[in-house]
Amino acid sequence: MRTSFAFVAGVEKRHDPNIGGQLVNDRYPNLPSAFAGMTVAKTFREMCVGWFQAAKVFLQRDGYHTPMAIVGTDRAPLMFQLRPADRADQHAMMRDLASRCERAQARWCVFISEAWTARAGSPYKHAAHDPRRGEALVLYGIHADGTKILCRAVCSRAGKNIVLQPEEVSEGSIPPAMGAIDRALRRAD
Repeated sequence: MRTSFAFVAGVEKRHDPNIGGQLVNDRYPNLPSAFAGMTVAKTFREMCVGWFQAAKVFLQRDGYHTPMAIVGTDRAPLMFQLRPADRADQHAMMRDLASRCERAQARWCVFISEAWTARAGSPYKHAAHDPRRGEALVLYGIHADGTKILCRAVCSRAGKNIVLQPEEVSEGSIPPAMGAIDRALRRAD
């Protein structure tokens, strides 16, 4: 199993003040307005929508979105890049992330990734196997109080451009692979 689990930012990370701000603003000029929603968010749902707006900016500019988790602690959010080798590795990685959430006494966790989609009634067990599959950008948010948020925008590719359909935001369900994170957040609460 080749698990790749990189700690990419957080309170322990030291930032070079000469790198970042302007480079990020140059590459992602729409990012400040996407993040603006998070600064005024009053609910976990609003915060998730804010992270999702930022994820859409990254996807449209770069043409992809690296799977990542953002873990909310009392000190500062911790960000992790997730690069599972296969489906089994993805489940192991979620259990490892759950353990990290528990140790950090996290209050919430947000997972953002691109995902394959399939139509209802597809004969394939997983959307990745369906030759008629589609794509979507998804965010799953889990809070220690039991709130579960799904943000989803179906996307298509037109040459080098990513075309996003209007997003759907709903509450109440997460994939089974994220159950360990839900349990860890509730224990830490």
